[in-house]
Amino acid sequence: MLALGLVACGSDDTDDTSSDAPEASDTSTSASEDPSTGSEEPDDSGTGSGDIELLDAGSGDMQVLELDLEEGQRETTTITTRLGGGQASGATPPIVVTTESEVTSADDDGYEVTQEFTDIRAQGTGAAGSKAFAGLEGLQVELDLTRQGEVTDTEVDVPDSAPQQFQQLGDQLAQSVTSSAVPFPSEEVGEGARWRATNEIDSSGVTVTQVSTFTLTALDGDDYTVDLEIEQDLGGSGSGTGSGTSEGSLTQLVPTTSQISSRAELAGQEVTTDTRIESEAG
Repeated sequence: MLALGLVACGSDDTDDTSSDAPEASDTSTSASEDPSTGSEEPDDSGTGSGDIELLDAGSGDMQVLELDLEEGQRETTTITTRLGGGQASGATPPIVVTTESEVTSADDDGYEVTQEFTDIRAQGTGAAGSKAFAGLEGLQVELDLTRQGEVTDTEVDVPDSAPQQFQQLGDQLAQSVTSSAVPFPSEEVGEGARWRATNEIDSSGVTVTQVSTFTLTALDGDDYTVDLEIEQDLGGSGSGTGSGTSEGSLTQLVPTTSQISSRAELAGQEVTTDTRIESEAG
């Protein structure tokens, strides 16, 4: 989610839509099997395998947290990101991204989901703010994810109408949006549970290693609230931290609301990002 801010800061000349449109490109990325954070290891000693490590099982009513999605289920997600510092100093308008998601397959192993970018704009800038990102509308992302919500594979299809400079930006935006889902551990957990997820994000040509630590602060049936702490290694270009809260339901792909604030040191400049995510079924 912090990467969405880095995408916006690292992209230049997005208002130039005069380039000849290239053919659509498909880019596949798989979850890293053994990523290295490149930064100081957190104090907790995690247990478990894969990219999600249970740090503390919590207490009270214990259950395995699994997504309960149905084939054909649809969701609309709006992500509003406000940048500050660095290249984003001054009166930078928030960037608003709207996606439509559909569960195209559901079985015991997990889900296949299609996400389409239906609107990308700089808030409050009128037609000019929409035109700057018009080439990315219609971008689609195919996701494979486990019942624990961990994304195992993505495939990005950039529209034919997208100018050349949007090809990489489309991949970065897609990866940022897919990271908005909350991954859960495979073990039983209760309130107070803590777990750590590690993944890699390609942002502006830099491989960002992100370590996210989640704390389950409330659990009521399918409804949950988690606090989030983020540490990032920006591929030798700097480092980043973030924190926030997400509220959601196991019957939805993306949390119903999330509020994330982050700060990064990138190429000697400080960049701050405030992101709000809202999702609804239908």
